[in-house]
Formats: sequence, structure tokens, C-alpha cells
Amino acid sequence: MKKLFYLLIFLIFCNLNALEKEDFFYGVYGDYGINLINSDFGALPGIPNCCNKFDGGSGFAFGIGGVVYYKLNMLHPKLKLGTRLVYYNSKNNFSTIENETFSVDNQPYDGQYEHTLETNVNYINFYPLLEYEVA
Repeated sequence: MKKLFYLLIFLIFCNLNALEKEDFFYGVYGDYGINLINSDFGALPGIPNCCNKFDGGSGFAFGIGGVVYYKLNMLHPKLKLGTRLVYYNSKNNFSTIENETFSVDNQPYDGQYEHTLETNVNYINFYPLLEYEVA
């Protein structure tokens, strides 16, 4: 995991020029993002849960993949058609505090339950791209 993080930092801060062969370009792509999640669910299907509602969470995602462009010179010299295929790993945590009154030796005490749901999702995104150079 640590090695992958360093690789992503390298990809983000290095100027990786796409390899060019006349009207065809290809290169690598990497990104890292912070996820702020607004949710409203109480349980996952088929998984027992005593939490009333998970109403938000946060986490991070990183991705690495490739990008391919083809210049559409026959239409316009600044127009490109391309695609990006990216593998993502997204880790997010949902947490909710539930207030409860507890009885200890027949004395009421205010307390809390903390319900936590940790997720780790891997997925692949395919992006069709149409690009026009303005400069």
C-alpha cells in the first residue's frame, strides 16, 4: 500500500508526457481524492444491523490507469477522441453516534453507542473523451 502511494505521488507531481506517434497519443493516468459522503441508510441487504441510520462518512480513493487519444484531423486539427480506463480503490468509513440512557445499579446514566461501517471497494471506470484544444 505504501509503495502504491509513493507511485501515485510520483505520477501526480511528475510531468509525464504522453507518447506520441503522429496522430495517436497514449500515457498513464493517476489520481487521488478525498470522499465526503452524504448517505441515508440504516442497513445493508442481508446483513443484520442495530444502527438506525448511517447519515454520512468520509474516506479516500486512488486510481491508476491509462489514457489514449486519437487526433481527428479530418474533422478539425484541434479535436481529439479518446478514452481513459482507470482502476480505483476506495476506502470509506461511515460512523453514527446513538445516544442512550443506561441503568447501572438502578441509576440512569447518559451514554452513547458508536456504530461504524468500514468499506473497501475496487472498481474500474471507463471514460469516453472528446477533447478540443483551446490554446
